[in-house]
Amino acid sequence: IALLLLLFLILAVLGLGVLMAIFGTSSRSETGTGGGWGYPSGSGIPPVYWPIYVVAASHYKVSPFLLASIHKQETDFSRDPSAASGVNSFGCCAGPMQFNVKAGTWRSHELAFRPIAYARPSSYPLDRRTLPSCRGVPEDIGCVYDDFDAIAGTAQMLREDGADTSLYSAGTHQAVCDYIGSCAEVDGCTGDANQYCQVLPRAREWEKLDDDSTGLVPGSTARLLPNGLAAAPADAPPAVRRMIEGANEISDKPYLLLHYPTVIDNPTYDCSSSTSYVLWRGGKFGVTPWCSSEFTHYGRYGAGKWVTIYARGPCGATGHVWMIIAGLRFDTDPREDTGPNDEEDGPRWRTPRHDLAEFVPRHPVGL
Repeated sequence: IALLLLLFLILAVLGLGVLMAIFGTSSRSETGTGGGWGYPSGSGIPPVYWPIYVVAASHYKVSPFLLASIHKQETDFSRDPSAASGVNSFGCCAGPMQFNVKAGTWRSHELAFRPIAYARPSSYPLDRRTLPSCRGVPEDIGCVYDDFDAIAGTAQMLREDGADTSLYSAGTHQAVCDYIGSCAEVDGCTGDANQYCQVLPRAREWEKLDDDSTGLVPGSTARLLPNGLAAAPADAPPAVRRMIEGANEISDKPYLLLHYPTVIDNPTYDCSSSTSYVLWRGGKFGVTPWCSSEFTHYGRYGAGKWVTIYARGPCGATGHVWMIIAGLRFDTDPREDTGPNDEEDGPRWRTPRHDLAEFVPRHPVGL
């Protein structure tokens, strides 16, 4: 029996290894932290916090630059003593993001961390796992003094109050007003201790440092920008850069299950014609679009270094095909998308999806 059990375990491990080699460990690891916002060099934001802002912003569909600016405003990135324990000098608010514990505001957002708990960093300055003020707080309840929990709560609160990923929208402006409790403190520097007049301007300046153009970004991973387009990585081969340019070119097109004679300059695109177009722009395809089932035989089997096509048949409404290009998903299906294009139909850059097992992975030769 012991020998049979050992054999079973060995086979299980080998089977898992094969699946990981074919499909990758997970689509989350392929694309990195959700949202695609890069760290704004020169901003003065402590780099340790940037992944937390990004994952919270990606899930709740707000701006990470706004989360950072509020964090700066409230406690100077958790450096104020009331961030770690107790309450502020007004006797009302506590934690890195200064939730009003006296009014019970934190209770409405103490569970906001749960959907993104998988992304909690191994360590950060105010970590509930080592913070004395978080002792006794149940693990499934957020601690107001924990950086990760508090930032997640702020992202949820802003979203519920109307904020979105734009730092210029009326909804985001109103949400900031609601956060501090007065538009007067947001719109003008009154000299009040609670003045928020620098929060939005500072966030907008930080966003500019991230460069929302579609120029090259360092490294080998494409970046999903706040405007919904993608920036190509500097290390990518020319063919991959052209594919990213091509995907950006059709990312404003609506979805329609219809094949035109060619992939060039069509008014609508479905999953297979958009995939055909992107490959054509990279010099890896002809001008006549294929259907999803045909892509199960495209190129070489398995995940590519730069480009992977995930396809399933049959051709028609029940088939589907989509792509990972330089670590970023391009897909007409908004399933599991929490990024800036999640409410858009048609071919768009999207955050990860996890149902890889139902698709056949293929890749262009050499990529």
